[in-house]
Amino acid sequence: MKRMTIGMVAAVLLLSASMAFAEIYEWKDRDGVVHLTDRIQNVPEEYRDRMKVHSSAQKERVETQEPAPAQPSDGPGAEQVPSDLYGDQPLEWWANAFSSKKAEIAAIETSIKSKGQFISVFESGRRFGQVFEQKDVDTYERYKRELPGDEEKLSGLKEDLSDLRRKATRAGVPREVRE
Repeated sequence: MKRMTIGMVAAVLLLSASMAFAEIYEWKDRDGVVHLTDRIQNVPEEYRDRMKVHSSAQKERVETQEPAPAQPSDGPGAEQVPSDLYGDQPLEWWANAFSSKKAEIAAIETSIKSKGQFISVFESGRRFGQVFEQKDVDTYERYKRELPGDEEKLSGLKEDLSDLRRKATRAGVPREVRE
């Protein structure tokens, strides 16, 4: 029973990760049954002083963008092209490119981990006879479909990062920028 309760709490917390900000209220009734809700109004007054509040904030979505290459300008009054070029790009471009690629990788790794945990909790609950709401079943099925594509995308991003490192090494970009 305790294991199923922990699994239910974990499932609820994972589900709440899809909300921008959510609070989950947990309380135990006279019979020792653990209840969870996302609305304080659903918690009976007699249990509010002993309830636990679980907060979850969604991580900011990481928007990635390839840094724009430096454009040489001609003519009087035009911006000066940086003199510290590595290959055809200034050092700042390389730093932004590495930062952007690493952020993409971190975001997809977090997503894969979260989806994997949800799937694991869901499947564990099913083994113990847990009955899930249709929205949880739909989320489970969607995550099962999405996970292989996410893992393939992660693999491609890691290859892109390796390619970027090779190009940066050939261009003479300092190690601290490449790592």
